[in-house]
Amino acid sequence: MNTNQLKLIDCLFLWGICFLLFAVAGGLLSGVIGIWAYYLCQIASLTATLIVARKTGFAAKKLLAVGDQSLSRTVGGALVWVGCILTAIPVFLFAHLLVPGFAVTTFHVYDYTDSHWAVAGIILLSGVAESILFDGFLYPRLRGLGKTRPWVPYLLIGVLGGLYHADLYVLIPMGILSAGIAYIRSKTGGIGLPMILRTLTVLITTAFMQVSDAGEELLGVSMGLVQVFGFGLVFAGAAIPAVICGAHFLGAFRGRSLFEKCLVVAIPIVLIAAGCGISAL
Repeated sequence: MNTNQLKLIDCLFLWGICFLLFAVAGGLLSGVIGIWAYYLCQIASLTATLIVARKTGFAAKKLLAVGDQSLSRTVGGALVWVGCILTAIPVFLFAHLLVPGFAVTTFHVYDYTDSHWAVAGIILLSGVAESILFDGFLYPRLRGLGKTRPWVPYLLIGVLGGLYHADLYVLIPMGILSAGIAYIRSKTGGIGLPMILRTLTVLITTAFMQVSDAGEELLGVSMGLVQVFGFGLVFAGAAIPAVICGAHFLGAFRGRSLFEKCLVVAIPIVLIAAGCGISAL
């Protein structure tokens, strides 16, 4: 086997361990001790990542490298992340239509604790643990697979990130966000900004879970396939300039022609206008 194949095996091995700890053991134990199951399983997942990194000769200095925190990189990464969020929103809407009632089964953290500090600690721990796993260990070791096809590591991280969250309605959105954050990781060279963005993602997901029942009721009354398609076009139109501008700040898409720049402006306008018209039907 070549070096890249061995690294891929290392990554799948560690991801499998963490998946069993977080998604499987966490899901089973949550019925007994509630949210604390995920807290304990994230600690176990983080410990497994650090142990495997050490056993495979992956230096802690490289694993925990902060990377470039300049203003342009931070703005660029934030814009790409916002674009990924906007892309993921229509997926939630389509999930509602395809799987009616999906939101009412979500995990309400305040059913298990009244402490805001406990919830904040779990959110922070989740962001840190997942960032060290995906951005600190998995991406740098998968990066070699992208020498001829740069998109391959992002695709792999997206798939692994989506599958890591076993719930049906967050699988694709988390895949999109994981791929986007992997791209940001590649441009900043460390886990500093990706860790912040992953923590914000967990925060948004947790907040969504708390209001999902109300959202389910609202969607059930007012949203149909045509409206969802229209809103999808609006969000896609808003996501395109966010991702393009973010990638530009991160060092991509420089030196493009005037025609290409005009397309970046025209296509989102057309999509948003069409989406507004369709959703109003």
